[in-house]
Amino acid sequence: LNPTLSRVQDRLQEMLDLIADLLELARLKQTKEQIMAEASHQHVAEILQKVCDLFREQAHAKKQSLQVEILSEPVILADRDHLKQIWTNLISNAIKYTPEGGQIAVSLEADEGRLVGTVSDSGMGIAGEDVPNLFQDFFRTDQAKASGEIGTGLGLSIVKQIVESYGGEIKVTSNLGVGTCFAFVLPLEPHSAYLQDQA
Repeated sequence: LNPTLSRVQDRLQEMLDLIADLLELARLKQTKEQIMAEASHQHVAEILQKVCDLFREQAHAKKQSLQVEILSEPVILADRDHLKQIWTNLISNAIKYTPEGGQIAVSLEADEGRLVGTVSDSGMGIAGEDVPNLFQDFFRTDQAKASGEIGTGLGLSIVKQIVESYGGEIKVTSNLGVGTCFAFVLPLEPHSAYLQDQA
């Protein structure tokens, strides 16, 4: 493609990504009863493996190491698409904002009735002042914008809303120029009392 057509293609892809993310955000505005009505028991390790398989070629093209450590194979009551969204957004960001030759490490384990997932990278990192804003709608760091990578600024907001809709939590630790680690926790069986309180 010539440069002009390539830019047009990039802008169209941005628009498609934005529409998809806005639709997902609208879906997440449902009540907790609606969310759990669509939930069923899911094998998280299988979902994670399939997501990683989708990204291996992208990581390989950037000469990145994509390591996956599955320490246990928890089964969780959740919507399959929600679990896929969490892993997809976190792993996609790690690959996108990590330079060639970098490392991405993904882990999954279960601990005392909870699923624990982490995605860490050796990428550009996040400035301390930006960390509190990371999960806001449309927020992108200056480093992310300067990288030239396409992004809607909605991916992490979607992840946070999904995690919290099941009574879980997500945290991030990062050092600028060193790398970033996202860690999230989800209860294997969301408590009915929590869901009623949040409806």
